[in-house]
Parts: sequence; structure tokens; C-alpha cells
Amino acid sequence: LEFGSNKEDEPGIRSAVGAVAKLLAEEDARAPGRVVLGGFSQGAGLSLLTGLTSDTKPAGLVVFSGRAMMRGDLKERLAPYAKETPIFWAHGGQDQMIQVATARDGFNFVKKELGLSEAKGVGAPGVDFRVYEAMPHSTCPEELEVLKEFLKKVVPKEDVQTAEVGNE
Repeated sequence: LEFGSNKEDEPGIRSAVGAVAKLLAEEDARAPGRVVLGGFSQGAGLSLLTGLTSDTKPAGLVVFSGRAMMRGDLKERLAPYAKETPIFWAHGGQDQMIQVATARDGFNFVKKELGLSEAKGVGAPGVDFRVYEAMPHSTCPEELEVLKEFLKKVVPKEDVQTAEVGNE
């Protein structure tokens, strides 16, 4: 994205999506069903795009102060598992880098255009979209507490027997 513009660097973003998707597949092979993709700002948009379009299903997605990038690609390449993926999407009401209206617009896009539902609780399938009114382009303790709860819900407890075999 060029500063002050809405033009996206599509080749650059697609390259980054490919790299993150490869890493997701590698990590999921090591710890199946336990990998959460997340990011802040541009990393949040990249996580959302990769997590909803890759061949490997993440355990969940975390979108902090981000936006829905490359919407055409999202629609064309939406993965079959996308509607069951838990997504925690948080944004600051005072964010001057990515306006909260941009985040809300992205949230509405994934609901209306992609058919994702609003989550019925932390860590449930769908999008849990929250605005922290006093927060700028940053994080806050309340947001991080919800993240902790989200991770506890979406990352399955490690099988003790599997963990022991892996450590031998």
C-alpha cells in the first residue's frame, strides 16, 4: 500500500501470502491444528488474507489494528474452512493510521461478501470484532486479556502422549 493511497502492492502482497502460507503449512505439520496466525497493522491484513485463503487451516486468526486487503483475492480464493475459523479482530477507536471506519468496513465485507458470521463468543467460529474506543494504533491491556482467552479456546491442549514422543 502506498502511503496516502488506497493502491495495494498486489504482487508484493501475493508473495508475502505465499511465504506465510508455506510457513503455516510447515508449522501445522509439526503441531497439527495448533497454529494461530496473527498480526498488527499490515501484518494483521496479511494474516487475515493468508488465513482465509491458504490450503492449511489455522486454529484461529488474530487481526490487531488491521484491514481486509486484496478483497478480490479473498472472494476468489476463500478456503472451504473459512466460515468455521475463529477470528479475533480488534481495533482502536482512536487509530490514526488505519481508521476504525476502515476496520468496520472490512468486518462488514467479510460478513456480507464472504459469508462469515459474527462469533457467538470468544474463540467461537466466525468474527469477534471489537473496538477499544480510547485505543490508538496500538494495543491495550483489555485487548490482550481477550487475546489470552481466545488462544486458550482455539489452541487445543497438547496431547501429553504426543508431547512425550516428540521429546524422545
